[in-house]
Amino acid sequence: MAVLNAEQALELRVDGEKTIELPSGSGEVIVKSLTKGMMNRIRDAEGIMDGDTINLGKLEPAIFREGMVQPKLTEEQVTEVFEHWPAGDVDAVIQAVAEASGLGEDFQKSGQDRDGAG
Repeated sequence: MAVLNAEQALELRVDGEKTIELPSGSGEVIVKSLTKGMMNRIRDAEGIMDGDTINLGKLEPAIFREGMVQPKLTEEQVTEVFEHWPAGDVDAVIQAVAEASGLGEDFQKSGQDRDGAG
């Protein structure tokens, strides 16, 4: 693979949109990748950081909402989804967004025992 020059780096756009099937078998959703700029805005706007600690109870809904392409959900609808969808379906969407964004498979591992507190 060739090393990018400055012009190529500035033109780089990755279409990270993909369709995933929910583990419960209840349907499919379309998610997209998030850029580093989007992730930074999520952290800043949502008050995700408390010192050096990440509050997964706030971060995950924000990633879910921003990464979900179809259906597009409001903040209130995401709250309802988190209350009513199986946890495996919610986690599958968050993991798909994380993977599409290049955050890797281990993105959620630190939060596996979370109860919204992080």
